[in-house]
Amino acid sequence: MSMEDMEKRLAALEERVQATEDIEAIKQLHYRYMNGFTQAKWDEVLSCFAEDATIDIAPSGKAVGKGMAEIKRQYGNMAKVHIGKEVDFVIHPQISVKGNKGQGQWLMYFVVYTENEAKQQYFGIIQGIYIAEYVKVNGQWKFSFLQHRPRVIEASQGMRPPEN
Repeated sequence: MSMEDMEKRLAALEERVQATEDIEAIKQLHYRYMNGFTQAKWDEVLSCFAEDATIDIAPSGKAVGKGMAEIKRQYGNMAKVHIGKEVDFVIHPQISVKGNKGQGQWLMYFVVYTENEAKQQYFGIIQGIYIAEYVKVNGQWKFSFLQHRPRVIEASQGMRPPEN
């Protein structure tokens, strides 16, 4: 193998290692966001966003916000009703990176806690999809875009497997 071939191979391996490290760092970012959200640690949640990030996390899609001031406002409103007893978790990440940008999709489950006037507790589960775009800022991955939508699955053909 020539020196030029070895250098190309080494460069390709370095690129793959960097992409693997970046994907792991993005997973850690999303876990930190979810843990902060679950524990109602709003400063931790906000630290996950780039200054000019866009959020679109209301199920209706009618509360898109751009920039840290708007993100703080929306999470401030959320903090008024989110009491830290809910449980959120994300699974099945699909993440790709290219340079200092990345994108991903996660399956999310949100266990909603409510209490009625008689202090009876109720729990419900919402399944959804997080669509995210990421940017590396000063060596740290941040959300540049975060969207959440409830997942709706229509029954098709009585949920039978596809025919041959």
